[in-house]
Amino acid sequence: MDNKYIHTHIDNIADSISAKRDFKAINVIKDFVVVGGGLAGTCAAIAAARNGLKVALVQDRPILGGNSSSEIRVWSLGAIGGGNFFYEETGIIGEMKLENLYRNSEGNPYFWDAVLLDFVKREENIELFLNTFINEVTTDPKSNSIVSCTGWQMGSEKKIKFHAPIFADCTGDGTLGYLAGAEYMMGREGRDVYGESMAPDKGDNYTLGSSIFFYTKKTDRKVRYVKPDFAYDAQKIKQILANGNRIVSVKGSGCDYWWFEFGGTLNTISDNEKIKDELQKLVYGIWDYIKNSGEFDADYYTLEWISYIPGKRESRRLLGDYVLKQDDLVSQRIFEDAACYGGWSIDTHPPEGIYSKEPACKQIKVGVYTIPLRSMYSKNINNLLFAGRNISASHIAFASTRVMNTTAMMGHAIGTAAYFCINNGVSPRGIYEDKALLENYKNQLLKEDCTIIGMKNSDPMDIARQAKVSASSFRTPQNIIPVEHSKQIVKDLYITFPVVKNVNAFQILMDVNEDTNLEAALFIPDRPQNFIPERLINKLTLRLNKGKAIWVDIPVNIDIEYTGPAILKISPNPNLGIYESKESCTGIFYYFVNDGRRVYNPCFRYKTNSKKCSVCDSRDLVDSSNVNYSEDKNDIRSITDINNLYIPENVTNGYNRPYILPNLWISGRISRDKSQYIDLRFDEEKTINEIVLFFNPNLNTERNNLRPGFWKEEDSQMPKELVKEYKIYALDDNGNHLQPKRLLIHERNNKSRYVRLSFSEDLSNFSNCNCGIDDEHVNEIKAKGIRIEVIDTWGNPYAEIFEVRVY
Repeated sequence: MDNKYIHTHIDNIADSISAKRDFKAINVIKDFVVVGGGLAGTCAAIAAARNGLKVALVQDRPILGGNSSSEIRVWSLGAIGGGNFFYEETGIIGEMKLENLYRNSEGNPYFWDAVLLDFVKREENIELFLNTFINEVTTDPKSNSIVSCTGWQMGSEKKIKFHAPIFADCTGDGTLGYLAGAEYMMGREGRDVYGESMAPDKGDNYTLGSSIFFYTKKTDRKVRYVKPDFAYDAQKIKQILANGNRIVSVKGSGCDYWWFEFGGTLNTISDNEKIKDELQKLVYGIWDYIKNSGEFDADYYTLEWISYIPGKRESRRLLGDYVLKQDDLVSQRIFEDAACYGGWSIDTHPPEGIYSKEPACKQIKVGVYTIPLRSMYSKNINNLLFAGRNISASHIAFASTRVMNTTAMMGHAIGTAAYFCINNGVSPRGIYEDKALLENYKNQLLKEDCTIIGMKNSDPMDIARQAKVSASSFRTPQNIIPVEHSKQIVKDLYITFPVVKNVNAFQILMDVNEDTNLEAALFIPDRPQNFIPERLINKLTLRLNKGKAIWVDIPVNIDIEYTGPAILKISPNPNLGIYESKESCTGIFYYFVNDGRRVYNPCFRYKTNSKKCSVCDSRDLVDSSNVNYSEDKNDIRSITDINNLYIPENVTNGYNRPYILPNLWISGRISRDKSQYIDLRFDEEKTINEIVLFFNPNLNTERNNLRPGFWKEEDSQMPKELVKEYKIYALDDNGNHLQPKRLLIHERNNKSRYVRLSFSEDLSNFSNCNCGIDDEHVNEIKAKGIRIEVIDTWGNPYAEIFEVRVY
C-alpha cells in the first residue's frame, strides 16, 4: 500500500477526532495565583491565605516541597547553617519545622510531605492543584501584566486556566516569568558587571549543577548488587573520584553526597534529561564501586532509595528593580524595604561538578543580611512577584540566597505582599514607592513572625505597648547545675554571653588536671545583629591551680561603653575541661570550632558590682522599682544590671528574638506545685480582639526537614525551652489587685513558637484546648489586662516568652 495514502488517511482521522474531542477546560478565578509548590511557593500561598486572599497553589509534581520533598530529599538549610547564631528561621517555615519535629522526629521524608500538605489543607482560602504544569501565559501589553496562565493537569486530563490580579513565580526555573516575557539572567556575571571579587573575570553561561541523592541501608544478611548496564563501571568511577580527591563511604547517604553534582556546563533547564541520565550512571556506578570493588565492608548494605529527579540548584534568575549583590551580603546591608533575611555562606561550586579537579565548593561566610522586596518582584511585568532560587540576585549573591529556609521566608514575604497589593490596589512596586504603606507591610511581617533585622515592633494597633508588665518572678542569668563530666578543651572554645554596664567578671565551672595557664581573648561583634567574634578587646593569661569542678574567675575588661554579646575564646589546653549545664540559659552558650554547628550550655555565673545577689536562681517581682534602667526604658540598652536581663518588661520591648540582648522574659523555676505567670495591665478597660504570643523554641539550634546522620538524639526532640502547657486569663480590677476574671484558653500541648489567639475565629484549632469563652460567636473580650500562666515546658523548668501583643 502507498505510504502517502496511509499518512494522508491517518491525518484525516486525527483531524476528524480533534474537531470533535477536547480535554475538559476549567477557568479558575482567584485573588492570587502561586505557581510552584516548593517551600517558597507553599509559604507564599499560606501567608496570602491567612491574610484573607483566595489563592490557587499550582504545583507540577504530585507532592509539595520541591527539593525538600521525598522525591529529592535535600535538607532545608539556612542562616544557622552559615554560622549565624540565633538565626533559626521563624514565620511559616519555622511553624512547619516545629510541627515536623513533633510528628516526625526520625526525619521520615514521607511524613515531611504530609506536614506540608496538612499546612496547606488547613487553609480554607487555598485551592491546591497538584500535577499541574503551566505551559501558557496570556499578558496584557498595555499594562505589562499577566492576565492568566494555563496548565495541564496530569491524570485528570484537565486544561486549567488561572486568572488573578497578582501572580507569583515560585517555580525555581522562573517558568511563569519566562513565558510572560519577564527579563531574566542565567549564568555567571563577569567581575566587572557588579564589582564582585568572587565572580569570574569574564561572564559565561555556567551555573551550579544538579544532584541525585540515594539512601543506603544496613540489613541482617548479605545483599548482592548487580549494576545496571547503563551505569559506569567501578574502574571509571574510581578514576572520576580520584580526579578531584573525592571520598565515598559505605555509610554515606542522602545529602552526605551533595557533591555528586553535574550539569553546570550545560543548560540546567533544556538539558535536564541529559543531566539526569548522567547522574544516574554515576550513582549506580558509585554504588557498584562501594559494593563490589572489595575496598569497602559493604556486604550487608543495600541501596534503599534513589531519586529519579535531579535536585536543581540554579537556572533562571528573574530581574527585579534591584539585583542583590556580593557586597550587599558581605556588608550585611539593611535595606529600607527589607522583607526577610539570609545567612548561608556564599557557596559556589565548580560548574564541572564531580568531574572538576577543584574542591567541590568554595564557601565564604557572611553575617545575616536582608533581602529587599525590590528583588522579589519583576522589573517589567507589573503584577509578578517571585520567591525562591529565581529571585533578582547576581550569581554570587544567589549562591547564598538559594537555600530553602531562606527561600521559604521569601515566599512568606511575597504572600503578605500580595495581600497588600490587593487590599490597597497597588502593584508590588507600589508598596515600595509608598513609604507609609511599606512601613505597614514590614510591621505586618513582624506580626507574622518574619524577622526584619534590626526592626522593632512599632505597630500602633498593638495595645500591649501601652501596658504595665509584671510577673510572678524572673530568672537571674546563670547555669549552676553541671552534667557529670567535663569536656576536654582540645580545640578552640568560644563562650558567648551578654554584657551590660555592671559586668566585671564571670565564672565558669572547670576541671584543671594540672597546674596550667588558661590563654584567652575577649571579642565583641562589629554589628548589633551579630553574635560572632569580630573585634578583639583584649587578651589574657590566667594561672590556674589543679582542681576538680572549680569555679574559675574570668575578668571582663571592656573599656568602651558597651551593651551586647561578648565572646571569650579559650585556646586549646588538654589540661582543662569545661562543664556543660543540664539547663539552658538563653543568650549564654559555648561551642568548639569545627564541631558541626553544635552549641552547648556552660555552667556559668556572673560576678558584678551590683549590690543585688548574683547567685540566686530567681526573684519575685513586686514592682518596677526592683529594676535598674537607664533613662529610656524603650531602649534595648536600658538594662544596666545584668541580674535584670530577663525582666518581664522585655515582652514589650519590640524585639521577639535575640538582638543585642536576649530580649525575653524568663521566669523563676516551674514546679508541679508552682506555675509562673506574666501580667499585662492597662490603665482602663480595653476591648481585646486578638492576642499574639512569641515563645522561645531555642533559635540557636538548626532544625532540618530531614534528620541528618550527624544529629544527636536531643536534636530530634522538641526544644526544651518551648512552653508546652499554658493558660490565658482576662483580668478584672478587684480593689487593689487584678484577679483572673475568665479563662480564655487552656492549651495543654503547644508545639508552636508563634501563637495567634483571635476571638473572631474558631478556637478549637488549638490542640488539647479548653476554651473558657461561653459564647462561641464572641468577637472580642473586655478586660483591664491579661495573664499568661505557664504550667509546663518541653524540658527546661522556666517559662520563656519573647513577646506578647494585644489587639
